[in-house]
Amino acid sequence: MNYRCIVSLFAFCICSCSNSYAQTTDDNLIISAATQLITSNLCDAAIIKLEGVSEEGKRTLPYYLDMAKAHDCKNHVEDALYYYKKYLAIGGNDSVKSRVDILSKQHQDEHKVESEQQHAKDLYSSMTGHKKKRGKTATIDGYFRSYNLVGMIMTASKDKPYTSGLKYSLDFGFPVYHNKAAIIINVQPAAYFSPQKKWYAGIAGVPEETVSGLKKGYGLDVSATAPYLFINTKKKAVGVGPILGYRVAFIADYLAVDIDMPVAHAPVVGLEAVYYTSKFSIALDYNYFQYSTKALVTGLPAFKANMSMIGIKIGVMRWR
Repeated sequence: MNYRCIVSLFAFCICSCSNSYAQTTDDNLIISAATQLITSNLCDAAIIKLEGVSEEGKRTLPYYLDMAKAHDCKNHVEDALYYYKKYLAIGGNDSVKSRVDILSKQHQDEHKVESEQQHAKDLYSSMTGHKKKRGKTATIDGYFRSYNLVGMIMTASKDKPYTSGLKYSLDFGFPVYHNKAAIIINVQPAAYFSPQKKWYAGIAGVPEETVSGLKKGYGLDVSATAPYLFINTKKKAVGVGPILGYRVAFIADYLAVDIDMPVAHAPVVGLEAVYYTSKFSIALDYNYFQYSTKALVTGLPAFKANMSMIGIKIGVMRWR
C-alpha cells in the first residue's frame, strides 16, 4: 500500500512540474514576442500580446518591464510609472531609475499645468459670472425665472367693471418633491381695458347713456402657484396646480359724477396649467376675485367688483 502511495505522489509531482514548465515556456514566448513588438515600436500590439500571459507570469520581472516600456512608448505616463515601480520593487535592474525620475517629473509638471488651468477657469468664472452649462436631467430641475405677457378675459356675467386686460408676469420658481412639483412666485402688474358703462351707471345711480369718458384701470397681483409636474423630462415639463394670492385693483374714477372709487382688494384663488421647455413657457389659468363694500351712493345696492378672469400666459425662461 505504501509503495502505491509513493508512486502516485511521484506521478503527481511530475505532472505538476510539467504543467508549470509548459506554462512558463508559453509565458516566455509571449513576453519575447512582445519585446520584439516594442522594439519595432508596435506598442499597442505588444500590450495586447502581454494580456495572454498567465496570472503567475504577470508577477515576473520580464512582464513588468515590457508593460512599462510598452506604456512608456504610448506616452501613458501614469501606467508606465506603475509598472516601472513594480519592476523595481521585486528586484529589477536599477538602470530604469533614471527613466522613472524623468517620468515622475513629467507627471508632476502635467498635474501642475492641469491645476493651473483649472484655477484660471475658476477665476474667470468668478470674475465674469460665466458658468458651465450643467447637464439637465429634467426641464424643471433648478431655480428659474420667466418673463411673461398675459392676456385676460373677465368671466363674470355681472358686477364686472372691465371685460379684458393685460398683465406682465415675473415668475420665480424652483422644484420640490424630487422635481415632481414646483413652487412659483408670481408678481403681476396689470392694466384693465373695456370699462363697462352699465356697471358704472349702476354704482353711480345714473342712466347708462349718460356715462362717458371712462378710463382703463390698473392692478397688481402677488401670488404663488404650486403645479404638480406629471411630465418633467429634458425636453418639457407639464403640470397643473392651485393659485393662491392677493390682488389690488385701482378702478378708474367716473369723472361725470363726484364719486371716488374705492381700491378693490381681496384674495385670489384659482387653477393654472403650465407647459415649460428650456426656452419658453405657456400657461392657462383661471382665478376668482370679488370685492364688495358699502354703496357709494345712498339708497343704491352695495358696491361689488367681480374681476374673475381667464388668462393665457406666454413667456421666456431663464435658468440660474
